[in-house]
Amino acid sequence: MNIIKPPRLHSGDTIGLIGVSNHIYDRQERFEQSIKIFEHEFGVKVKLGPHALGHYHYSSGTVQERLDDFHNMLIDPTIKAIQFTVGGETAIDLVDKLNYDLIKNNPKIISGFSDCTTLLNPIFAKTGLITYHGLEFSFLGYDGHPQYMLDSIRKTWFGDGGGDIKPNPSWRDWRGTFNRYHGWQIIRSGQAKGHLVGGNLTSFFQLLDTTYCPDLHGAILIFESYKHEKKEVHRLFSALRLHQVFDQIVGLVIGYNVGFDEQNDEDVTWGIKEILLEITNQYDFPIIQIGEIGHYVENVIIPLGANATIDTTNLVFTINIPTEI
Repeated sequence: MNIIKPPRLHSGDTIGLIGVSNHIYDRQERFEQSIKIFEHEFGVKVKLGPHALGHYHYSSGTVQERLDDFHNMLIDPTIKAIQFTVGGETAIDLVDKLNYDLIKNNPKIISGFSDCTTLLNPIFAKTGLITYHGLEFSFLGYDGHPQYMLDSIRKTWFGDGGGDIKPNPSWRDWRGTFNRYHGWQIIRSGQAKGHLVGGNLTSFFQLLDTTYCPDLHGAILIFESYKHEKKEVHRLFSALRLHQVFDQIVGLVIGYNVGFDEQNDEDVTWGIKEILLEITNQYDFPIIQIGEIGHYVENVIIPLGANATIDTTNLVFTINIPTEI
């Protein structure tokens, strides 16, 4: 497969915002603040799709409305990037209905988070276009000025996007969710190089054993989970093993799993590291945990489909994306 790197952005460009999953009625004020931050920070214009603020049951629009918004943004020459508004549950409606040839022939930055994992990975799998995981647009308006995330957007979309990913020195859960995360940690030592796939664990899981799942052979899998208790995350890890995911990947990057830790947990020595090491005890691929991928935190922008290197022994995570592909 030929890998396609979308053109970088420049000041004065227009960014299209569309809803592919849930509506934003519960966060519209924060969403409007995010638009102001984005336009001011990068000197770009934000254009809303016709149904970006729509409301069809729990989605932003009907399946056809969401598809039309996406396809129209693709063929609009004034739109230089497409950002999905929020996650949710219903992005899967579009997976088998997207015009992948249209996407391939109109390569643009396509970005989303959480449930949008359900579209970002198939787009890469079907077209070779690098997509971008990490920005749920309303995150920008959560609290204050999310400098770490803004710097990552600037580096990834306006620059070459390569180089080392660094920990966020101001890391915190915006909602103050109880957690025992204390910074990057080695789960299994080693080094690996491969293409990046993944995102939200349950959203990615929907794609397994379908033609819409990206090639996992030689891949570095990233994931974060949303409000899954420890035992639920355990179950999903074991299911990945049954689906032979661990037979194919060469490395694993775990993000922040909000809701994993409980304050009244009496078994604090049995955490994500111990669970993973037990379930993957027949494998030797390196595993690292970082807090800059996940809900309610400032995210680093991850180019899915790009090559990366992890050196978990030295806590190094490097994006090896060339200037041009």
